[in-house]
Amino acid sequence: MLSPAYLFEVITMRFQITMNMPARSGNAVHQIIGEHPAKGLEELITILSNSDFIIVDELYKDNDSQRGVGFFGAGKIALNPLFIGKIKVMQI
Repeated sequence: MLSPAYLFEVITMRFQITMNMPARSGNAVHQIIGEHPAKGLEELITILSNSDFIIVDELYKDNDSQRGVGFFGAGKIALNPLFIGKIKVMQI
């Protein structure tokens, strides 16, 4: 008997990542909102500790959203953990 396909979907978590590097706007740091299949902050930190780069699905805020603040996908981005200063779990 086959299991329903939804049981095999990858659940992603959304993280707000503060990078210690200049942003295009001139700010000393910038923030990235990204989704990753880590099950939580602790698992993401373990992955970061063992990686030279980590790939996340980057999201941008959609300020024109009709239902408050929404997000839209901006593709995948590779981040260097050496430049990450802070990570916060965001509510989806």
